[in-house]
Amino acid sequence: MFLCIVILLPMFAILLTIGSCKQKNKNEANAGKNSVSFEDIKIGYPDIEGQKKEMQKFSDIIDSKSTIEKPNEILRQMTEHVPLVFIETHLKDLSQKNTLKDRPNIFILLDQINDMQTINEPNTSEFIEKATENRNTDKLSVALFGLRTETQQAKAAEALASIGNSESVRLLTMRLLNAYGYPKGGSEDLIYRKELRRSLVKALGNCTGLDFSNYDASEAATLEIVKQCEDWLMKKDKKS
Repeated sequence: MFLCIVILLPMFAILLTIGSCKQKNKNEANAGKNSVSFEDIKIGYPDIEGQKKEMQKFSDIIDSKSTIEKPNEILRQMTEHVPLVFIETHLKDLSQKNTLKDRPNIFILLDQINDMQTINEPNTSEFIEKATENRNTDKLSVALFGLRTETQQAKAAEALASIGNSESVRLLTMRLLNAYGYPKGGSEDLIYRKELRRSLVKALGNCTGLDFSNYDASEAATLEIVKQCEDWLMKKDKKS
């Protein structure tokens, strides 16, 4: 009997080791399978030629002699397709060839962009409070790209979180993707970047109803949420 136990114990230990290795390999394989890479993300801006084509979709608005009633809404729609800096450059080029009388919307949109870009840190709260009070999610969504610093942009994201409008999801997702990488500056810049990420994710959770309570502001977790929100947007687009 004792001899049997002596023989069986090493065999049992070997079986446990094999089983543990198999489980570990399985977990590692699943982790690799489930992780999201940058190449998995489809949302984002096209190249320069693509941006030029996207801007053509708004030519009727830009060329119109009738002034637009909701410039912030138009800017939000534009920014969903083209970077704000490209929009600004394009409109500035057009402004040199046209007058306010001929194409007023060029100058109206440029004024909206300029007003946002010139807001300094002390005046940010006033800007955010007013937009939030008016529930102007279009202006706040564009502010994610238009305000100069990530601290200011984080405040815009917090305001969008308090409103929870699904129309903001696309730009929130795209801004989060832009905030995926670590900044080139020092530790202070890293803190601001993580604060921005957390504010964006909070807003995305409130706007989509998805649970992001375990978010740790890491790069890997950031890509995971971008992919989830991208999938959410695809489902929403199919329903509409």
